[in-house]
Amino acid sequence: MELENENGEHMHLADDLTLKEMVDMGLLVVLSDAEDESQNCWVPLEPD
Repeated sequence: MELENENGEHMHLADDLTLKEMVDMGLLVVLSDAEDESQNCWVPLEPD
């Protein structure tokens, strides 16, 4: 799994991580619909 941040930096992670494991590592997971032309997404203000 390869992730890219807003600055264009890349991070390589294991391919078998769950979303919960990624959040537990301190990553903020944001999901959006690729078909949504307005590119709206929900971003939590503070992770739980």
